[in-house]
Amino acid sequence: MKSKSFILTVNVMLAAGATMALLGCAGPSYSIDPAAQTRAASTQSSLPSAEDFPAIDSAKWQQGAFPSLEALRAMRTGMGKDQVRQLLSWPHFSEGLRGVRTWNYIFHFRTGSGPEYVTCQYMVRFNDDVLTSGMYWNKPECAEKMDSPTVKPTPVAVIAPPG
Repeated sequence: MKSKSFILTVNVMLAAGATMALLGCAGPSYSIDPAAQTRAASTQSSLPSAEDFPAIDSAKWQQGAFPSLEALRAMRTGMGKDQVRQLLSWPHFSEGLRGVRTWNYIFHFRTGSGPEYVTCQYMVRFNDDVLTSGMYWNKPECAEKMDSPTVKPTPVAVIAPPG
């Protein structure tokens, strides 16, 4: 029969090991090599087909999100997963995080007609250096949302100084 102190020691060691393993997951994963960033910017992954986008009803987070256009416009090739998470949050499907080369998102955009919105899917692909190698929309009209809005000039009355 094993002593209580032996069992306690084993339990403490297991708890310490689990804590150390979790601490390894808590911090930034790695620094980005500038040469790898240059490679990622110069090579783009292949264009996805419609079938490459997962069905929305298979998403882990099916409600999607209303993203910041500024964050989406900041996306570039050569970014690490931590940087993508900072801009877009976690992927909406159950792709996993380690060893995964594609993240998928469900984004909604207001149409300007009351509460109405359109739903788009956004795919981020990563290369072997785990840097973004391409960002894709499932529909062309979704990509058009990233274009700068056209601002029409507003007429302003000019009052002449008394004279």
